[in-house]
Amino acid sequence: MKTKFFFNLPLLVLLLLSCQSQQVKQEHIPFSNRIPEPSEMSVNEVVTGRVTTLKGMDILNVGKNIPFTYSLDKVSNTPGYNWYVSKHFAMKTNFTEDKVRLYLELLEMAYPHYVELFGVEPPNIENQRIAAVYSPTRYDASIAMMDDGFKRGPYGGGETMWYNKVGYNFQSSREHHQRYIVIHETCHAFQMAVMDYTGFLPYWFVEGTADAIAHHVYDPKKKRLNVMVFDRGCTMDYIRRGLEEYEADGRPSIKDKTLDASFKRGISFLIIHFMMDHPLYSHQFKIFRDEMAKLRLTREKARVKSVEILQSVFGDWEQVERDFIDYMAKIDKSFNVAGGPWEQEGNAYFVRHNNSDQGCPRIDFLFKPEDKPYYKPFKMDQPMPDPCHLIDPATRGVEEPVVGLHIEYLKDHLHRGKVGLGLGLNMSALSKQNWLHDKKRKKGEEKRYNPDDDILYEIMIEKGNTLVFDGSDFGEERLSYSLPEDFIQTLESQKAPELGLTVTIHQNNLEAKLQTMGAEPVYFIQSVPLTNSVREKLMSRSMAVLAEDAQHHIKPYFDDGRDLNPNPPNYDQEVPNNAFQNPMDKEMTRLVNSVYILREDAPESLTRLTRRLLQVSDKGPDKINEGLILLQKERANVAADLAALLETSPKALQALQAFAGVNVRFEWDKKQDDGRRPVNIVLTNPSDLPLKGTMHLDVFINGETVEKTESQMFSVQSKSRHIMHYIAPPYNDDRVINYTVDADIQWADQSFQLVHEDQDSFPWSSMKIVQQARIENDDIKIAALLRGPFSGESKGTLIIEVMPANLVEQGVIQEDVVINPLEVKKFEHSLKIKEGVQLSDFAVDVRFDMEFEGEPVLLQERCFIHVE
Repeated sequence: MKTKFFFNLPLLVLLLLSCQSQQVKQEHIPFSNRIPEPSEMSVNEVVTGRVTTLKGMDILNVGKNIPFTYSLDKVSNTPGYNWYVSKHFAMKTNFTEDKVRLYLELLEMAYPHYVELFGVEPPNIENQRIAAVYSPTRYDASIAMMDDGFKRGPYGGGETMWYNKVGYNFQSSREHHQRYIVIHETCHAFQMAVMDYTGFLPYWFVEGTADAIAHHVYDPKKKRLNVMVFDRGCTMDYIRRGLEEYEADGRPSIKDKTLDASFKRGISFLIIHFMMDHPLYSHQFKIFRDEMAKLRLTREKARVKSVEILQSVFGDWEQVERDFIDYMAKIDKSFNVAGGPWEQEGNAYFVRHNNSDQGCPRIDFLFKPEDKPYYKPFKMDQPMPDPCHLIDPATRGVEEPVVGLHIEYLKDHLHRGKVGLGLGLNMSALSKQNWLHDKKRKKGEEKRYNPDDDILYEIMIEKGNTLVFDGSDFGEERLSYSLPEDFIQTLESQKAPELGLTVTIHQNNLEAKLQTMGAEPVYFIQSVPLTNSVREKLMSRSMAVLAEDAQHHIKPYFDDGRDLNPNPPNYDQEVPNNAFQNPMDKEMTRLVNSVYILREDAPESLTRLTRRLLQVSDKGPDKINEGLILLQKERANVAADLAALLETSPKALQALQAFAGVNVRFEWDKKQDDGRRPVNIVLTNPSDLPLKGTMHLDVFINGETVEKTESQMFSVQSKSRHIMHYIAPPYNDDRVINYTVDADIQWADQSFQLVHEDQDSFPWSSMKIVQQARIENDDIKIAALLRGPFSGESKGTLIIEVMPANLVEQGVIQEDVVINPLEVKKFEHSLKIKEGVQLSDFAVDVRFDMEFEGEPVLLQERCFIHVE
């Protein structure tokens, strides 16, 4: 689709001002008849490790104007839907503006973490956006998909289609899942924008990365998104799911899961964290990712090749598998979701609704009051709650432990439902099996586990006016106390009622202190006696949060150890977003890659530096800073030692290139009116040192040189890039167009050559029809090109139809079609013109009704023939 823009300068200035002033607190998303370029829109956010805090961003409603995305012309408009754009994303949706804002904010907050996960930004991201479609219902999502050429709707809560790189999502009843699904599916779309296709890598990578990044905690009040959360208390518990799958599958190895044509989400999630949260394996994981992406194998071949590349990159593979077994055995989990379903916003939890056949909804916090808290990376790996003035400071591991809850009531439900705290948790046998979700259970059958079967001492606030101590599971009586009238009236007077519950386990009694705030603090304190036997159980067993019949927000304070972090995060400060918040992480990956390339030929200076940096990479800012100083001191020496190997080692050049990190890639832009496509040849310098040199481009068509550009001189500062512009020939026939970039580079006082070969952009895991129609003698000649997908079996039917049909002897031609992965196939037909017919202008329809890698897709184009 080509769109011409005509600008009125004052109008354009107003539009840009509206974009620049658009902040997240604004209620209305402005409308524009023009789609702003990504460079005209801004995102103001602070990335602190795996947490993004959004300060402000631009969002614009562009109506029915279809943005330029990585989906190119394979997305259409849908009745009732509009397009909204932010800096990096375009969303087609019929949601209300508050939902549009939420989802685009989430995606922009996730964007830097997508970049970290896949190593690079998508090519041409300065001009293109990533497309997403979000609908309120599955039915709406199906309509949107079919508008884009599919012959079915999405499975599950969403699905990303490799055919057009679009994630199609629809809203479920779970608030957490509504956020999760758009982050998950757009992760797939991001991967496709970067490497065309997800099937180049194993299922555990593809789904594991998307699930890991979408396993999040979001705080809507602070506009703060924490991705890649490992240890989190919510219904979508991938640790529990992964451990269950691991045991059910007989404790499979990573190799087993790599070769497995099916996939298990939980195990995949755990494999990703096992690799990405490890100081060495995180770098080898990235090398494996990039090596597989370069090979671009069909899905079936990629599974087998993945094992070979994994074993090659990781070296001692048997040790890796042993480490994985040990990792799975030592997972230190903080949560168990018993009854539910629960939602989480920041550190607050609430029950979406009460599912009565599962007992009282409950989240178990696997902390014991008698145990001293401790800090451990990737345990409770989410921002701490702010201190609460309505509860006493929580302390565990002391003679008289203190824990608390901050309760934010729904005003209209103040006197409905109950919320509270459980102590002395003793799980039933079935509970110890992690509350099995028996998917084979027939409809109407009783669930296998009821949380009420467990033993628990409950301290509950019922209907916002009653305090209950229920020790009946321990042989104690159930005691209820009405809150004082002035206390209740104070709660009722608040616009957003808040209550603090502090529970102290004294030597001889259990005390509950309730506090709220009127003109001054209002308290209610009640205690009940404790026997030594019951107290011992309360001290030595885990705790739980309980709620029923209302969606009040509950924030627990259990002295969980997060405050013992020796390097507490400042969420107003930019910090590198890798697992260890290490500023030299990317350069360490390049070091590990250089060692991998050279292996036994690696110079001692390279292996020593790599080893020393790995030793400090997860040891906190002070040690990491020492490593950074060492890297800056030794970088030139290592580069010199690598350059000294250039004449003796065939892989020395590749290792030097990897160490420098310099790379070249092609970034294709919109087609011009004559069908040619501009391309930027981008040379990137990711290191801290400048580089310079010369580069030129050779162009080949069907193996023959057709053009050789003049050499360009370049000088690229640290973490910058040089761009060579070129207008490529049109890719509209079966010619094979290849490009070779040749660069002579000086870096770190060393000289080396970089040669990069590329092909004209294959239409990104999709099919494109290219057609020609003409009259020759008494025949109508028609030719169509079909491009196969990246993988899988593909077959269907070609239908050619002349309109009106009475011009030719055979108005409709049908042909069976079978096409291989990456194959470009030409279909040529002649249609005999009827004798004596008077020709006038006519049209020819070309349709491919296909099934590509199991996906039913209809492709069609129409030619108009003008008869003079």
